[in-house]
Amino acid sequence: MFNNIFVVVVYNKFISESKTLKNILSSRVDFCKSKLIIWNNGPNGIFLVESEINKSTFKSVELVETLNNSSLSMIYNNVISNNESHKYIFLDDDSDLSEQYLEHLSYVATDQVAVPIISSSKVIVSPQIDNHSLSANSVISDYKAAMGIASGLVVGSCVVTAMKKQYGCVFDERFYLYGVDTSFFKRLIELKDKPSIYILNGFEHSLSRLESDGYTPFKVKERSYDLGLQLRYYFPFYHSFYKCFIFSCKDVLKLILRKKRTYNFIYLCHAYLGGKHYKNIN
Repeated sequence: MFNNIFVVVVYNKFISESKTLKNILSSRVDFCKSKLIIWNNGPNGIFLVESEINKSTFKSVELVETLNNSSLSMIYNNVISNNESHKYIFLDDDSDLSEQYLEHLSYVATDQVAVPIISSSKVIVSPQIDNHSLSANSVISDYKAAMGIASGLVVGSCVVTAMKKQYGCVFDERFYLYGVDTSFFKRLIELKDKPSIYILNGFEHSLSRLESDGYTPFKVKERSYDLGLQLRYYFPFYHSFYKCFIFSCKDVLKLILRKKRTYNFIYLCHAYLGGKHYKNIN
């Protein structure tokens, strides 16, 4: 069994182009009892060049490829099912990991979930836990609501066991790219015995929803399906109905004013009524 398994999902990048992997592979932290899984999610194949990982002290480094931009929830669950570890660390390919973040992973217990303080353009965007003020290396045990970004998320093996027992799997595979982190935290707060949340030293992270290209047709569609599935599976009917009504009004107004839309109401309805992501053909 490994102490840690790092999962870095790479998309449309070579290993040498990933900020996340650069930070990990140049770190002074000893990962001799840990495993690094580089999951290439397409669209082109890449190679694991020895010179790119010669600074690594990992016990094992593995490259996995799914070139069809597979569901993140499926990838995460696959890694958990096929690798035994005390802790699982999930990362995007574009995070500026701090040395403090990597060092303090050893402080996280197997019965905890750890979340880094993440900033974008020097503004803290994650996590949000009730009204708690967040400080690195603190532990929050009493909370009713929690939300965070999945990049940098750490899940202990005891939490994995508890979530599998209650839900069958850790990550909700009805969500593909967007909403994987949101549905995870929704499940977390509904656990019979909620684990404590460890706040880690954070890092800078690029957030597509806050960037200028956040209104591309692909992202609007993904965001709309994410919200529709959330409303169907994680909110009461009356709340969902109210939200759908509000979003329909906003969508029509933006069309009239020719403004960029964050959500597409038609996609949202397809997700809510159909109960599945558009890529799910089953």
